[in-house]
Amino acid sequence: MNFKNITLEKNSKLININQNQFLTSLVDNLKARLLDNEQDISILQDMQIIDVSEWPKDINYNNIRYGEDEIKRLCKRFQVNKNDAINGFRQILDDQTVSFKNVMPEFYNLVQTFPRSTAECELGFSLMNNICTKLRSTLTIKHLASLMFINVNGPPLDEWEPKSYVSSWLVNHKTAENTRTKKNVNKEPETREEKKSIWKIL
Repeated sequence: MNFKNITLEKNSKLININQNQFLTSLVDNLKARLLDNEQDISILQDMQIIDVSEWPKDINYNNIRYGEDEIKRLCKRFQVNKNDAINGFRQILDDQTVSFKNVMPEFYNLVQTFPRSTAECELGFSLMNNICTKLRSTLTIKHLASLMFINVNGPPLDEWEPKSYVSSWLVNHKTAENTRTKKNVNKEPETREEKKSIWKIL
């Protein structure tokens, strides 16, 4: 066996991994982590209703209400408009060339954004720890959220145009040259004549 033009030789000191056992263990761990209860399994099973390839060929003849129970359960679980979803699903049953995205946009977005794992959360915590360090521990939640949003969704530096942001900062930021801020004005010392009125009171 070769790997990148390098001949691989067996080493008696290394124990080979049982592939079947490894895959079985991997599947079991994923199920334990992602599908830890019957409700999660039911949600994934209901979502399969939008897979046209899994539909029976004689839907319109045997069951005109095919898939409505699954749609209702998902709409109730995720608070999506049930009537719009069912009406859109019926259109697709009549004409399978119709796109889910066009007739069931809210339901389609739900399925497309449904998290399959906790990877996004873990990446978010890792990013937060990289931004909020010991030297930047005074960041407010608003600023931290903004920095995380820019890091995740912002454009790369070679496509970023900072001119508008710099101009906005120069206009709104209070600096020593800003006429809207109070300036420390060195008053000239009062003369002897100006103080005479005070001396008379004393």
